[in-house]
Amino acid sequence: MAKSTPPSSASPEQPLPLQQTLRPAVNLRSVGLGMLGVMLICALTPFNDYVLNNTFLIGGSMPLGVMLFLFLVVVLLNGPLSRWRPRWALGSHELAVVLTMTLVACIWPASGLMRFWQPSLVGVWYHAADTAADFEKVLEKLDLPRWFWTDFGPAKDLQEKIGSGVIQYFYNSLPSDDPYWNWRTIVRAWVPPTLGWGVFFLGMFGSLLGISFILRRQWVENERIAFPIAQVQMGLIESPSPGRFLNATLASRAFWIAFIAILLLRTLIGLQPYFKRNIPMIWMNYDFYGIMGDPPWSYLEEQFKRQTIYPLVAAIMFFASTRISFSLWFCQVLLQIPVLYLAYQGAEFASSDRRDMQLGAIIAFFGMILWTGRHHYGNVVRLMFWKARPGEDTGRYLPDRVAGWMALLGAALAIVWLMQIRMTFVGASLLVGGLIMIWVVMANVVAHSGLLAAYTLTGPREWFDQWWFKNLDAKNPSLYRVTDVGNQFGVQLIGGMWAYSTDQLPIYATHGLRVCTEYAPRAGRRLAAAIVFSLVVGFFVAHASTLACYYNYANTADRAAVWPINREVLDGQPKWATTYTIRVHREGLQPRKGEKSHLPMLLGGTALTGGLAFAQLRYAWWPLHPIGLLMLFSWPIKRVSASIFLGWAIKVLVVKFGGASLFKAARPFFLGIIIGEVVATGLFGGLSILLYLLNIQYNVSHFLPVSQF
Repeated sequence: MAKSTPPSSASPEQPLPLQQTLRPAVNLRSVGLGMLGVMLICALTPFNDYVLNNTFLIGGSMPLGVMLFLFLVVVLLNGPLSRWRPRWALGSHELAVVLTMTLVACIWPASGLMRFWQPSLVGVWYHAADTAADFEKVLEKLDLPRWFWTDFGPAKDLQEKIGSGVIQYFYNSLPSDDPYWNWRTIVRAWVPPTLGWGVFFLGMFGSLLGISFILRRQWVENERIAFPIAQVQMGLIESPSPGRFLNATLASRAFWIAFIAILLLRTLIGLQPYFKRNIPMIWMNYDFYGIMGDPPWSYLEEQFKRQTIYPLVAAIMFFASTRISFSLWFCQVLLQIPVLYLAYQGAEFASSDRRDMQLGAIIAFFGMILWTGRHHYGNVVRLMFWKARPGEDTGRYLPDRVAGWMALLGAALAIVWLMQIRMTFVGASLLVGGLIMIWVVMANVVAHSGLLAAYTLTGPREWFDQWWFKNLDAKNPSLYRVTDVGNQFGVQLIGGMWAYSTDQLPIYATHGLRVCTEYAPRAGRRLAAAIVFSLVVGFFVAHASTLACYYNYANTADRAAVWPINREVLDGQPKWATTYTIRVHREGLQPRKGEKSHLPMLLGGTALTGGLAFAQLRYAWWPLHPIGLLMLFSWPIKRVSASIFLGWAIKVLVVKFGGASLFKAARPFFLGIIIGEVVATGLFGGLSILLYLLNIQYNVSHFLPVSQF
């Protein structure tokens, strides 16, 4: 695939100022502005997502908050500087550093960690109230380190710990009249898990960061993957010509037509609940449920017959390969064939079968990634143990030797940490290895497709339940091992934390490095240091901001006043982890009577995905990419397949009837749609803050899906 480069707005007659080209990419200005973005994103995201209940500020592979921050910097700060003080303007290489720093920090405040981690530590105790006796026995068996949980203050026994302020006020907000629990004791209570779990996060995310540096050369330089979202980001931060306010893309008429149109559309939709008599309802969805109420059409999946159209998703597909976007939506159409057939037979395509098939697809897809990059990955392994050959490139931003050891030692540290909470070496290795495999695969999926939300229907949580460690008999002491319970508890709690994460470090890091490869190729080791710095600061800011939201607010601030904030998670993941572990402790974990084998569907998914991978690598004309089968059963695809089809169809028509010239001219238009959606999200987020401060009830406007399911 040809390398995707953003159109350049600078011409030979108007070169960039010499001061701008001589400034290093990583300097005080770029790092300072990047840290401002990191702190804003990490501080505001929990309040926006949980308290205001707005469209997620991060929300997936292209964080809307980061895009809004960059747009404001480009238009309000860099535009005037470029117009009147070109020597002071930020260059694209500096903005690339700002983008990368803010991107990687997006893993902390939302689904990458804080949305699930803090609720998991507290919610396990909160939901154990109804089964306190069994929960106490599990805790006695596991004998977890004290740093695993929060400090419970003066509480001694189990019931007192469940009723302690650090647990109850997490759900109900901190009162002003409690004689013991205040902000000082709350902060003190969270110090042990912050330090204890920090070791695990250091290993896990350190490994992922090293892997991301390794993947950069293979995906960006060798395979030249499209990176649709990175194309959008590069179009935004491209430097304008000296004396110009905006770059060629942002200054084009097509950009502003699309920007104003989508902003007006979203404004009307967002204001309609306030002015129902003056603004008509604008529907952004289709619903064929009524006209498809009779067989055979009634057997089609509900998500196939009823969907919302997201212009943002359709616009991103314009920057993706047509084979990728075609595979994503067409496989959803093909899926309806076995669904109809099974329905006629009085059966269904069971969720367990879908998970098994997707596991097989993940294994095959990961194998394809390793196979296509086998020479590069082999060189990395060689450099880890032997000296580099004379003149050999050992890594642009981080030596391959260092990146390789980061990946290996980080994973080893995470495994050792898991063994301290009573997981076996095999169980811990499967959990860490499984998570890394999924995240690498999802990063590759987003690099090809630009999907805003990329996660799977299956993961370690399901694998341990369906495949491994089914030899625990609670009634037979000889078959009852505490480590088996520890394996299940660890994977249900930690694997469940990341079961639906859309904010993944390999996605953000590879996209940031893709942009830096284009605009800041000489940033050197300083870029890696800036990334680590932003990760450290972002963690503590996001941690503090999230705790402040939970202990200050019991309900959402919008008209619905949902209790508790982040209810979908607080009443979901930790409750499941608690009840599942208690059930395993009481009943054991044995193969279910009459349970069919999971192997056929797994092998089927592996074979089909492997076949598609071979065909698309071997034959240039082959229309289907294995990404379609890989993401076939994932919830994100089922909610946006119609939008993907729309984006694919528009791009095909543009290229067919307008050729390369129309395709190039249309790029600013679709970038305008994307930025218009971003600004609309920011405007209504600001409106909700204003109404909240004025103590006026408001209605939330969700421009993207906010549910994890």
